[in-house]
Amino acid sequence: MAPAGTVTNADDCDDSDGAVNPGAVEACDDGVDDNCDGQVDEGCVEQCNGAELTNHWTLDGDGLDVGGSDFATFGNVSWVPGVDGLALRINGQGGGASTADLLSGFGTGPFTVTAWVNYHGDFVGHVRHEHIFFSTDNGRLRDVDLFAERGGGQTYFWTQGLGTQWYTFGTASWIGQQDTWHLIALGRDANGTQYLCENGVVTGSDGRWSNFQHGSGAEFFLGRNPYENGGRSFPGAFDDVRLYDDWIGAAGCDQLFTTTTCN
Repeated sequence: MAPAGTVTNADDCDDSDGAVNPGAVEACDDGVDDNCDGQVDEGCVEQCNGAELTNHWTLDGDGLDVGGSDFATFGNVSWVPGVDGLALRINGQGGGASTADLLSGFGTGPFTVTAWVNYHGDFVGHVRHEHIFFSTDNGRLRDVDLFAERGGGQTYFWTQGLGTQWYTFGTASWIGQQDTWHLIALGRDANGTQYLCENGVVTGSDGRWSNFQHGSGAEFFLGRNPYENGGRSFPGAFDDVRLYDDWIGAAGCDQLFTTTTCN
């Protein structure tokens, strides 16, 4: 006799689980086709501490994402083992990936960009700016430029288009730790304060960016500033890049770093 709530025919897609049936409500993030419609976790929007995931690039051997803004790779790049599956490695100056602008749609509102970064430091003469990601308004304004500066005390800076101001966040100790994966998160809250997270810990904040809005038609580069020294690239690899529609906060940073997922 079948357990209560199950049937022994094709009307029920899992006769061993009474909660799985055509009348069930699809649960999120359980990897199960709860309502037997042939889809898993449909209609679910992944969140991180209340912020909704709008783009997600797993970088598992391609530049495709969940959200509709795929990365195009260029230059000398390859796919290597990453935090989860494969990762994109930049092998020489001029390599990287780009996509349509990611940030102009948020206006002056909150957002978070996260990326796993593995610094190799294998570019000859590459001793200054290690660019993590870069957004530009048609090459005229540097909307966002997040980078570590090894030659200047291993310091993070934030560069933006309001008079090209450079904001110092703090010591980037991870930049000297080669061949190790680190989680970097940069975001802005509803009050206009921007934050930097390193390996699950908020290490810097600045309130001077509250009225800045990204220009439309901008490009977003991963691991490359195409306008510095002919196109300076990051000597390392990237994995699991995410974009959220709000600041994920310290709790979200910690969960992403601890488990590589967030809800």
